[in-house]
Amino acid sequence: SDENCWATNDVLFINSIGDIYCCTELARCCSKLRIGSIFTFPIDKYYEKCPTINYYFSAFQCPYKVYFNDQITYVSDLKSTCPWVSNNRTIDSLEELYNEFDSLFSGITEYCHVCNYKDCMGFIWLLNSEKDRFDKENISTITINNNVDFLYFLKEYSNVELKNLNFLEIKYPRCEHYCEQNKNCLIHKIRPLACHMYPIGIETAENGTLLWVLHDECQFVQELIKNDKLQTFVFQALSIINRINSTLYLDIVLKYKQVDDLSLFLNGINSYIILKEVDANVKV
Repeated sequence: SDENCWATNDVLFINSIGDIYCCTELARCCSKLRIGSIFTFPIDKYYEKCPTINYYFSAFQCPYKVYFNDQITYVSDLKSTCPWVSNNRTIDSLEELYNEFDSLFSGITEYCHVCNYKDCMGFIWLLNSEKDRFDKENISTITINNNVDFLYFLKEYSNVELKNLNFLEIKYPRCEHYCEQNKNCLIHKIRPLACHMYPIGIETAENGTLLWVLHDECQFVQELIKNDKLQTFVFQALSIINRINSTLYLDIVLKYKQVDDLSLFLNGINSYIILKEVDANVKV
């Protein structure tokens, strides 16, 4: 018998309503730990790039003990509960979420200095509370369609009248808080969530499903792949996403949807690794 966790995304469990999990215990105990729905989740795209997530390496102890031979399989309950369920402390505030992502992306700036990928440079959206905070700090923002706020991204076009500006030509506006000399962020300590969590983000699949993803053209992610650290990183990223308080989670997803509704992909769809589908209880 083996008491360690056997969960892996190579072999998946699908419940009676089509939700996909890494094991039956997660399906029984915690709906937030689902990967997606068999009816909406692009599982073929998921397996194109997602690394094998094998939780055995974490030394988690399974709440069941299995004994088996050629004739019989016996499953016995242990006193322990599934650590995925029992030890998942909820992230209740935006500040806590900032800190979680900062810890996950520790050291990322050293790769930013040599990265040529520009997707993180402009159109940086804000949650409503972040907009209020930047207003108090006298940091310029811009509001589009009366409901979507961004860090101001038109400074480099200040010599052009707004009515004459061709927005279709603005592919990667340079963030005005980016220092060209030392390649650092000038508002790093108070930067918005979109910056804290990048290259993790939300994307819309071809079938309209909202997905949590990891942008793999980012130099930081390329280094994870190169050094065989992607599996561990994805494991940690999912742990953060699955612990976000439902109210905060809803705020993030709905704000992304507002941003996505006015977006054009002038350079084609972003390249990414799928982490999971957005939780089923979020209605957009």
